[in-house]
Amino acid sequence: MHRVFLISLLLLGLVLAAYVLISLVRRKLLDEQPEAPAGFTLPDLRQLHKEGKISDEEFERAKSRIISATQAALKRKEQQNPPPTDTQQ
Repeated sequence: MHRVFLISLLLLGLVLAAYVLISLVRRKLLDEQPEAPAGFTLPDLRQLHKEGKISDEEFERAKSRIISATQAALKRKEQQNPPPTDTQQ
């Protein structure tokens, strides 16, 4: 009987430690999501295009990717921090 209690206590401790570890890893991963896309910015792309280093097609494709990534990042941020609702009427 005493042995069952110790094994149960050990299992409970392992489950609790796993929960804490998973919570910490999850929080760290969520905090490390970039707010804006890394790499080129629109002004960088415009300069490369103006200098002839990228074609019209490459410029448009990269511009679309930057805009899509920025919109997705803003949407994620809004979902994580929804605007306060006005409950006073």
